[in-house]
This record gives sequence, C-alpha cells and structure tokens, in this order.
Amino acid sequence: MGTGLSPGNFTVPDPEANTGSQLEVFVPFTTERGTLAALHAAFRLSIDLRARIEMIAPEIVPYPLPLNRPPVALSFLENRYRSLLEQCGVAARIQIRLCRQPREAIACALNPESLVVVGASRRWWPTEERLCGWLRSQGHFVTIVRADSAD
Repeated sequence: MGTGLSPGNFTVPDPEANTGSQLEVFVPFTTERGTLAALHAAFRLSIDLRARIEMIAPEIVPYPLPLNRPPVALSFLENRYRSLLEQCGVAARIQIRLCRQPREAIACALNPESLVVVGASRRWWPTEERLCGWLRSQGHFVTIVRADSAD
C-alpha cells in the first residue's frame, strides 16, 4: 500500500529500514539483476555508514494516460519491488516514481550530492554508464556495480 507524496510519487515504507539515520544511499532500479547487485553493494555501504537505503523505481506512464494513472496497478508495482527486496534480504524504502522521463523521476528523488549505487547488467550496455555520467554531472557521488560482481 503506497502513500501519495504528490501526484505520481508513492513511497512504500519499510518498518525495518534504518529510519533514524540522516544519510541515505540511493539505488535507482535499472534491471532486476543489476538492481539486486546494487542493493547488495548499498547494504554493505549502509552498514559502514549507518545509512538507510532508498530504492527509486521510475515507472513510465505513456502520454495518452494521465500521469497519476499508470497502466499497471500500484499494488502490483509495490509487490514487485517488495519481492525484489525480500529476494536479496535488504531493508529499504521504495519510492515508486510515476513519470514520463526516468531521469527526471530519479533527479526529483535525490538530495543534493547524494550517494547513488547503480546496478549494471552483465553485458556491456551504455545505458547505465550514461546514467552514471549524468548523475555525476548533477553533482552526485555515483558508483556502478556489475551484476556478475555480486555472484
């Protein structure tokens, strides 16, 4: 069950997440394997830094639809991302961002100079590298984790 932050932005709270921490490690959803690798890396960082983990899940809503009416039910999306967290055993808060452009959704979710862990697929695709470069150009501290490095 999501709580509306503003039209198109929903947060799934996690009671086990470290809510007393001021520092956050952000993990944008890329691919399932890549995000799992990034969540594992973020978990290791969060222990050392006493930080909480925020997973950002941009969900593209096609232009014919209103932004607050995704083609997939929010309950389905929430269950999908919660299952991903349960699969890797990481406590995190999930931000489902309904958007037209994923970069804008990610940018709105981040604080200035955020620590971001991006998961990349095993094969070389420039998508994740471009996302990392763009995030760095916006002043964020970014690391990329390959899915095969978590195996």
